[in-house]
This record gives sequence, structure tokens and C-alpha cells, in this order.
Amino acid sequence: TWTLSLWAKRANLGSEQSLFNAWQNDNSRLSFNWNTSDKLTMYEQTSGNVTWEFSSDAVYRDASAWHHIVLVRDAANGVAADRTKVYVNGSLADLTQTTTLSDVDGIVNQSILHSMGRENHSNSPASYLDAYIAETHFIDGQAIGPENFALTDSNGVYNPIRYTGTYGTNGFYLPFEASDIGADKSGNG
Repeated sequence: TWTLSLWAKRANLGSEQSLFNAWQNDNSRLSFNWNTSDKLTMYEQTSGNVTWEFSSDAVYRDASAWHHIVLVRDAANGVAADRTKVYVNGSLADLTQTTTLSDVDGIVNQSILHSMGRENHSNSPASYLDAYIAETHFIDGQAIGPENFALTDSNGVYNPIRYTGTYGTNGFYLPFEASDIGADKSGNG
């Protein structure tokens, strides 16, 4: 069970762009990205078996706007459709599932390589994200919604807010501040 919240502003449309990746080897990996059709896609495979896969019905082609993206994974949820949710700018995204969202815990939070803005492959060079990323939170052990990270103000503008919850054992907060760009500010180090 985990939650990933981030703000992203695209710089390159029509190409695969990785947001978050966990990689053990080519048979055990998770990838959350924009695909060549500008849809958010995600797949995970464990030991060569695809455990879940989906894509958003909507396309995201506005390179001038920041998108708040929240990915929530709750493998223990008794309702298969609620095991993985994606929110964009506070709204639940409609997803087309390629495979049933299994109750397998998966590879996130295992002692393997996790990457932001990079997808790893053993047989080809890594692919990198061509976008801006800010205010990235990874919450270990909790499935929480976008209202914990952003809200609409009295002028109707959707903005980030300070996250006041806990991060769990493997959680992190990367604000990507210019003076300390890669530092984890969650308190976990």
C-alpha cells in the first residue's frame, strides 16, 4: 500500500516519458509514464507475469500547465477496481484496464532501484523524462487521496498545500528546491 503524489509540467509530447519506475530486472519492474499517445499508463510485472496494467482514457497534451498526479496503490483492497487509482488535478481519472488489478503486493518498496523521471532497461539505454517535476511525495503504507496534497482556493485555482501526514518507513518528500535539488525533506533521509 502506497501513494505517489507529484506535480509535472510536460516539455515533450508524443513520446514515452517515465514518471516513476521500480526495476529489479526486465522481468520484474513497474513503470508509470506518459505513453506516445499522451495517456498516463502503468504496468507492473513480477517474475515475467503482468500483475496489473492500465492506461488513462484522457490524454494530457497541455505543455503549458502543471498537472498534479496522484497514484494510489492498495493491493489489499477487496474491490479490484479500487486497488489502483489515479487522480489528475484532484479528479479521479477514468482508466482502461488491460489486466485485472491483482492483489499482489508487487515490487515497489523492495530493496531494488526506484527512479523518478527515468525508466531502466537492461537491453537498452535508460529513457528519461523531458518535463519539470515538483512537490513529489511518496507515502509508504497509506492509500490517501489528492486532498492531502492540493486544494482549490477561493479564486478557483488548484494549488499544492503542505502535506501534514506521515511518510512511513520508505516514504520520501522531494520538493526539488534549487539549492538542494535531490534532498529528501520527509525526515526519513
